[in-house]
Amino acid sequence: PPAKRAKAAKAGGGVDGDDEHDKVLLRVFFGVDAGRGARTSLVSAHSLKKRTYLGPTSMDNELSLIMANVAGVRAGEPVLDPFVGTASVLVACAAFGGLCFGTDIDIRVLHGKGTKDIYSNFRQYGFPRPELVRSDNARFAEHFRTFPAGFFRAIVSDPPYGIRAGARQTGSRRAEIKAVPAELRADHIPQTKPYAVVDVMFDLLDMAARSLVLSLSLSLSPSLSPSL
Repeated sequence: PPAKRAKAAKAGGGVDGDDEHDKVLLRVFFGVDAGRGARTSLVSAHSLKKRTYLGPTSMDNELSLIMANVAGVRAGEPVLDPFVGTASVLVACAAFGGLCFGTDIDIRVLHGKGTKDIYSNFRQYGFPRPELVRSDNARFAEHFRTFPAGFFRAIVSDPPYGIRAGARQTGSRRAEIKAVPAELRADHIPQTKPYAVVDVMFDLLDMAARSLVLSLSLSLSPSLSPSL
């Protein structure tokens, strides 16, 4: 009816008439599909609720993906997480095709729990196994060679800021340290002591300067620590 059609036109919408032929098309919009992101599907697929191996400080999956994206992780390029933990950040890097390397001072988190470990997470998503090494970030220069031109194309990490978990480094508070007998060194877990957050960041930047290709990316999780 004319009155109903005029009212609908004033409201800016179409009209549902009594039959299919009574509908009025008021506007047609055209646009260009410039691009589509994979954010929704990636975040859903990597949800921590579905993750095989987790720890109390596992990095949020969406933030991990954002960090890997900001760092410019690319397929086939080496990327390092020096505080790998349960590898939430490395899993995100692997989603972008990065060649993943991870180190951590805690051998127990690297070994995992029973049949669940970091490798379980990579198998879950069909990613290649990462290279993992028990290492102390405070002693990086003692553990690894320094490449004059750098080696890693990106360093992406969630350093221990001392908020959810305190940082540790190799050492002891005791004045005298006893040597570990040779027959016990194979499965010996070294003592650790508190690692000041300022020292964590200084050593991390020093390590990045030694191992990161010039002009490439260092991507860290945001800190809420007042000491920084």
